[in-house]
Amino acid sequence: MNMPVFIQARMQSRRLPGKTLMLINNITLLENVINKIKLCKQAYNIYVLTSINPENEPIAALCKKINVPCFRGSEHNVAERFFKAVKITKDKYFIRITGDSPLIVPEIIDNCADICTKDKYDIVTNSLERSFPKGQSVEIIKRELYIENYPKFSNSDDLEHVTKFFYRKRNEFKIFNYKNTKDLSNFNLSVDTADDYMRAQKISKKSKLITIKDLNSIDYSIYHNPKKVKRV
Repeated sequence: MNMPVFIQARMQSRRLPGKTLMLINNITLLENVINKIKLCKQAYNIYVLTSINPENEPIAALCKKINVPCFRGSEHNVAERFFKAVKITKDKYFIRITGDSPLIVPEIIDNCADICTKDKYDIVTNSLERSFPKGQSVEIIKRELYIENYPKFSNSDDLEHVTKFFYRKRNEFKIFNYKNTKDLSNFNLSVDTADDYMRAQKISKKSKLITIKDLNSIDYSIYHNPKKVKRV
């Protein structure tokens, strides 16, 4: 089953402004995410979702340059951005990836998609109960479920984080949490700070990170000391 992918990206990071267009392996962080997704077997029709804030014009310009559709919506209501974008698709499921994940492993996305296809879950995720490092988060959501429930999102957390409504009411939905065989939840492979950016550069030079085996074989102690990461 082919699924559209929505990458959430913006320029206004508080801790690392402009990180979306910083270079890793001579291409932007956002392009690193896009190129990883292009390796997935079940992902297609990649969209970048950003806001109408003028600061995000460079993201829109990059998307035009590399021929990736860019959907722009509310700055603070991220859930509405997804709601409007999802409505233009007709597929049963859509995949949500954050734009600060240049080291995302395609095999994780494919495995989550396989689970969706075979077992008909409402949501398949690996971030409800983390076992993968931060920066490997995948959420696959049933399109109609999202459209039906978006009007019920009642607080700023729901609007900012898109899926918190479903996780808060997890007993009302059929949600599968995909776990790694190795608990790497204490480690961070996302890019939130300058240190994260330097780490991502080092790791990307040493590993292509295509498979879960690649992910599990990293010697994380080389790059940073383990520190518990809160789920976002």
